[in-house]
Amino acid sequence: MINFISEDDLKHILFVIKIKAEGGDMKAAKLLFQYVIGKPPETVDPDRVDVDEWGKLREHSRAAEEMSEVMTGMPAHLACTMAKIAWPCQVAQGLREPMLAGLAEMDARDAEREAGSRDPRRTVSRAGRG
Repeated sequence: MINFISEDDLKHILFVIKIKAEGGDMKAAKLLFQYVIGKPPETVDPDRVDVDEWGKLREHSRAAEEMSEVMTGMPAHLACTMAKIAWPCQVAQGLREPMLAGLAEMDARDAEREAGSRDPRRTVSRAGRG
């Protein structure tokens, strides 16, 4: 949209909104004021000033136990970096052992078959076929 609408287009649209606001269109006036002046701040309830201030102080306060939790923890970026390295290794290790065991089983079966085919009792000589 940025490439489609030029600066002159925006000026024209703002001019139309301004004209509508001047003509008494309250929605246009509200839209114009929100972007030009900004939204008005929330009014302060004088009966809640102390309560609100106390709440803000509590928001900024932290229990001392949280400090030791942070200090004995690991920064998130370091945990992510380590996981990106260790996780594939862990998965590979978990796949490697069963795969190697399966290959060893297959090798053992192949060796048994080969040994069975060499057994003179199991082979029939060509001369004996008749």
